[in-house]
Amino acid sequence: MIVDELAAASIGATFNFYRDGAGAALRRERLAAYLAERENAPLLLVAEAPGWRGARVSGIPLTSQRQLTGRGPAEATATIVHRVLAELGLAGVTLLWNVVPTHPHLPGRAETNRRPTGAEVEASRPFLETLARGRRTIAVGRLAHAVLGGPYVRHPSHGGAAAFRDGLRRIAAPTSERSGMDEQTVREAAETHAQATVERDYGTAGSYLSEETKTQAGEVMQAMPRPLTASEVVSFEEAGGFFTARIRYSGDEGATVVDSRWEDVGGSPTIVGLEVVERS
Repeated sequence: MIVDELAAASIGATFNFYRDGAGAALRRERLAAYLAERENAPLLLVAEAPGWRGARVSGIPLTSQRQLTGRGPAEATATIVHRVLAELGLAGVTLLWNVVPTHPHLPGRAETNRRPTGAEVEASRPFLETLARGRRTIAVGRLAHAVLGGPYVRHPSHGGAAAFRDGLRRIAAPTSERSGMDEQTVREAAETHAQATVERDYGTAGSYLSEETKTQAGEVMQAMPRPLTASEVVSFEEAGGFFTARIRYSGDEGATVVDSRWEDVGGSPTIVGLEVVERS
């Protein structure tokens, strides 16, 4: 059984909270029950690794103790993930997991988180492959995407909640839960795309571009000031079944204003045209 195998595993310098520490037996029980409950879940959402306030305490990936019992530590990422899954109607059909299922922390500092090493990722791969079999897998964050490839959504931490929700809605939400081309949805998408561009999160920014528009993106980026420091949707218009969001990108060297044209492609707001309209 995967829980027994996980409890017996030594994964680099990570802390195996399914084997060690107070409450390890309870965490194993919780994980076993969770995996049984989600045995037929068609969707697997995979993040990087457990946090010290989240799964290390609760035993359930991307879930805090407070969400299970109403007491104990809360974790921002877990709160966002569960809220978004519920909003999109995906809570009951999604299995949550991490690339590395045990807790990576700084040496001698249990109440910290760190990025897993390559060796820890490789040692964890058999667990991930077992759970991914027969499921549609979506990576949360860059490390998970580097390991899994395929569909990717931004990690919800550090101001990424809106982009996480929007990305998951576009990729996985039932058609009835998608807002299509209503103004609020497109405006939110434009703001997320612009902010991701500033943050050099090109995976998220590029996910809004049609294949044809991706060929224009390089020229538009050449017109941007360096480095980019801010973005703002300065105007938003609807005409002829599409929306145009005018976005001002600012940087140390000045500013560039770009018109982005949005249309419904496969039920999702998508940029089908980009044009630089002003440089200063």
